[in-house]
Amino acid sequence: MIRRLFQFIILSVFILTVCYVFVFIFSLIGNKLNVHPDNIVVVNSIIKSLFYTFLLFGLTYKLLWNRELFISRVKSTYFYLTCFAISLFMFSWLLFYSETDKLYKFIKSPSMVSERIFKTNEKLGYAPAPLNTGIHFYNSGKTILRIPTITDENGRRISRTKYPVTNDTTLLFLGCSYTWGDYSLAEDTYPYLTSKKLRSSYTNAGVCGYGLAQMKILADELIPAVKPGIVLVQYSPWLVDRATTGFTPTFFGTRFSPYFTKIDGKDSVIYPKFLSYLDEVPFEYYKRSAAGFFDKLSFLKDVGYPVILKPFLKKIFFKTGIVFGKYPDPNTNKTEVEKYFYEKIYQLCKLNNAKMVVVNLGIGYDTTYNYNRFKNTVSKEVIDYCVFADAQAELCKKVKDSETYCKAYAHQYNRVIYDMHPNAQAGNEISDIIVKCIKK
Repeated sequence: MIRRLFQFIILSVFILTVCYVFVFIFSLIGNKLNVHPDNIVVVNSIIKSLFYTFLLFGLTYKLLWNRELFISRVKSTYFYLTCFAISLFMFSWLLFYSETDKLYKFIKSPSMVSERIFKTNEKLGYAPAPLNTGIHFYNSGKTILRIPTITDENGRRISRTKYPVTNDTTLLFLGCSYTWGDYSLAEDTYPYLTSKKLRSSYTNAGVCGYGLAQMKILADELIPAVKPGIVLVQYSPWLVDRATTGFTPTFFGTRFSPYFTKIDGKDSVIYPKFLSYLDEVPFEYYKRSAAGFFDKLSFLKDVGYPVILKPFLKKIFFKTGIVFGKYPDPNTNKTEVEKYFYEKIYQLCKLNNAKMVVVNLGIGYDTTYNYNRFKNTVSKEVIDYCVFADAQAELCKKVKDSETYCKAYAHQYNRVIYDMHPNAQAGNEISDIIVKCIKK
């Protein structure tokens, strides 16, 4: 018995040592080759699951199985299927635990996060909560910044500071976090500053993480209801990316979103087939709870399951449903999607007597998206009707390279850049560009 136990210990130590040597070597190579960390985690989980399965069957040799089992083809087949099932289970558990552990550490000590802003929405996937105050949070380790975000009764971001409104033309802004104003006070965002300079009232319908599909849904609802004199529509490369998958980018877990598809040859927007309910998860409790084994165990159940595992399973069902024709395919022809979207906005604007202003915004020192690209995407009728405010090109003209662009227009604290959304200076200059284009 003692000899058998000693053999078990030696076998376990040997297999685990070899396993973690493999993991260490792959991680080292992956980091050197700049492999994405998520891909490294996946491969390491595969390596671990194979070694753990081998260890499990090594320890149970002669107790649960032996060489005689392979004489029977049926029994050996069952054995291999069992090995595969156990490996798959271990791989899934390791991935789940790894993602949950990252989230646990992030919740305990977040560097950047948006808190208490959104709620689940059946049409949009999620939306800002109405009559609410949330924050954009940044923690450098030495300095903590909390930027408030206030919403009105419709969930639109508003400012605390008022200005005199002397113009009866209402402005409606459609876009993502660049329009919403991540990590900026509402008073420093280009929707507020543009409206203030024009002395007009405005509705900021930009929302963090939104793409063209959500913008289309909001345009259909708001343009006829608000009757804006001017509709300002963001034009950025990532907006179409988000509208052609059915998912919205998140730091953790999976968010489902509306997407563009073709039904009977016609372009359409499909509402999310599943919802994630990430904004109803009890994160706040675990920000205050004492870290430890039982706290993490509780976190796996209360947060890991609804944030990581459940949405992942829904994602598998969704993708499987697309393969078998249960759900419509996303239209991945991005040029076609952009053409459809901006032409639909044009038609809505024309029908409701609104001027259409396309606001071109990008990340960093990049002018890939520009007026020529837009002109080659949409019809001449749209080009003749709308105003194109090429804010990205104008900002890039004022600096000489990527470094000076970031120093001028990105969020920073004590000269450390922590976020690439437009800062106060960028918001002011973007609004100047828009106002100049409108008044031409």
